[in-house]
Amino acid sequence: MATVRSAGRSRAATGQVRFEGDRVFVGDESWRTTFPIVDLRVAGDTVAVIYDHIAGPNWHQFRNLEGYSPDGRRLWTAEHPTAETADSYVSFMDGDGLVAWNYARYVCTIDPATGRLLSATHTT
Repeated sequence: MATVRSAGRSRAATGQVRFEGDRVFVGDESWRTTFPIVDLRVAGDTVAVIYDHIAGPNWHQFRNLEGYSPDGRRLWTAEHPTAETADSYVSFMDGDGLVAWNYARYVCTIDPATGRLLSATHTT
């Protein structure tokens, strides 16, 4: 079981949210995702998950950051900052908002309501 960080107060943030493998637990309820999870963040009313990049396809870009409602309804799949096949999200970063570290060395801010890429800063 992994402990989850919250990027804002919400219904999901007021209860215990955790994950194990491909299962998300929100309070007394649970639901499955498409792939095993490596990180999870609650942002507003969205439960955002990053899937293990190894579990996805290697012949095209794996869009491995998705947002769910607290009851397990998939809301969106996040955009990537590049079109590279190997591009994927690695983990969420501490701080306000929904910010993720990208395999291509981008710090990406994602809109928690839509999954739209708001900003991407390349790091060296």
